[in-house]
Amino acid sequence: MITNRYDNGRSGSNTQETVLNASNVNQAQFGLLYSFTVDAQLYAQPLYLSNLKFADGTTKNTLFAATERNTVYAFDADGGSTTPVWSKNLGPSGSTSIFGCGDMTPETGITSTPVIDTAAGIMFVVSKGVEGGNWVMRLHALDIRTGQEGQGSPLAITATVNGTGTGSVGGKVAFNPETQLNRPGLLIEGGIVYLAFASLCDYGPYHGWILGYSYANGAFTQTRVFNISPNGSEGGIWQSGVGLASDGNSIYFAAGNGSTNPLSTPPDVSESVARVSLADLSIQDFFTPAGYAAMNSGDSDLSSGAVLLPHNRVMTGTKGGRIYWLDSTNLSKYNAAGDKNLQTLTPPNGGVWGGPVYYQAPGGPEWVYLWPVNSPLIGYQMDATTYLLKTPPTQQTVATPAHPGGILTVSSNGTAGSGVLWASTPQADSWHTTAAGTLYAFDASDITKLLWSSEQNTTRDALGDFAKFTPPVVVDGRVFMATFSNAIRVYGLLN
Repeated sequence: MITNRYDNGRSGSNTQETVLNASNVNQAQFGLLYSFTVDAQLYAQPLYLSNLKFADGTTKNTLFAATERNTVYAFDADGGSTTPVWSKNLGPSGSTSIFGCGDMTPETGITSTPVIDTAAGIMFVVSKGVEGGNWVMRLHALDIRTGQEGQGSPLAITATVNGTGTGSVGGKVAFNPETQLNRPGLLIEGGIVYLAFASLCDYGPYHGWILGYSYANGAFTQTRVFNISPNGSEGGIWQSGVGLASDGNSIYFAAGNGSTNPLSTPPDVSESVARVSLADLSIQDFFTPAGYAAMNSGDSDLSSGAVLLPHNRVMTGTKGGRIYWLDSTNLSKYNAAGDKNLQTLTPPNGGVWGGPVYYQAPGGPEWVYLWPVNSPLIGYQMDATTYLLKTPPTQQTVATPAHPGGILTVSSNGTAGSGVLWASTPQADSWHTTAAGTLYAFDASDITKLLWSSEQNTTRDALGDFAKFTPPVVVDGRVFMATFSNAIRVYGLLN
């Protein structure tokens, strides 16, 4: 588990979970085992490596976590001790009071999910903070066994492109570490580490950026620079924390509100799903909804990641409660007379923030699950011939959580009864505030069956404060759940 949502397609699916299943995840056999305490809120998804050998000769299943106080931790994932194996602070965080909303309080530091290069033994992390009165963002290369900075690390993040857009000076648009925020999980593809940016609370001026860095011979080199709106504004890549997706040939992303212009050269792909080349980040294809102007004015923009699914499918969602089902080989660009994408679906009630997850029951149908705001949990069955989504969806009505709905993970191992759909939800609206959370487990082959909930025995299993957009991490018989209670809760089989 070395990257956001298990893989570079961001499927949210662990297909090698051999311990937990639909039979033993129940109130009698499953519950909270222990917790790891950290120094601040956790927006970044935890990462996990099995059988990591340390310098002292010990071998541990290791959990990594990163906080908004710019601290990275490594823990013995099996709970032999709740004291960190190591921890490393990457510099001061920054107060969020200037940004004008409660989305992230009281500080911003490490927000995106880091990524691990297992061959090199390096974790790449992006930090943000204030030093000497100035905002700075840095890319770090940390040794996964010690937490120490690698040679030539960290590197201050800078970039410049030609353009006359917002914040430009003399025909140049420069990256602004104060107004930009790295929310999507980091991506490694072809030896390049990719970072994507939007803003915090629409505090501007800002643009959507993708930056790529190589790290070799003890030095970072910026090799890729892309700006969505160099002659316009905004187009931030938030994606509810879902990482940039890649199929090994291209990068896919979903951008939010901005100065959308699908007819310009190159197109301004704010309010769009886009595919860019790994070679130079040039736009290869895109989908801009025909109603993008109304989406921009109504703040109903694309709010989920561009998740890659089998059969060349891409799914994303909007704040306005639409799901776009796309062909990754032909995103369909822009058609003023009406969208030409494969399907546009309207789920019950609310917007889509958490990304979809994919599950195929052994010998059975393929499913795509998501949990929109103020909506039941829903599952769309994929047609076995056309790979279109069948309607109406199957629904699980145990709860209809407020913003941002449910954040999902599915675990299985290819055998009957092994599939479990996990969901983290808020118990109250968490748009600009903190709310308590609930962790759920459902039978992935039939989501109408609730297997377990952290609310069934709150004395033992209470989750704590909901971590917005952060999915459960299910691996090796454990469920690791980040929280805003400055802790990671660890669930598993009791006794």
